[in-house]
Amino acid sequence: MELRDDQTGEVPVLVPSPEDGVSIAQLPPDMARVVAAWDGLPEAIRTAILALVDAAHKTQGSGRD
Repeated sequence: MELRDDQTGEVPVLVPSPEDGVSIAQLPPDMARVVAAWDGLPEAIRTAILALVDAAHKTQGSGRD
């Protein structure tokens, strides 16, 4: 990567894209809906969703930790 003195005032942004990362397009449709809505959900709803996931994992013998 080459650095240069850019006088336009714009700040370059580099967004890492790990090879093992998952894009929302690769998720099942129901999970993609959850991910897309997550930031707009009230904290209580997010907490409830995580509690459901934790409860499901505990009944299967493994925790989220």
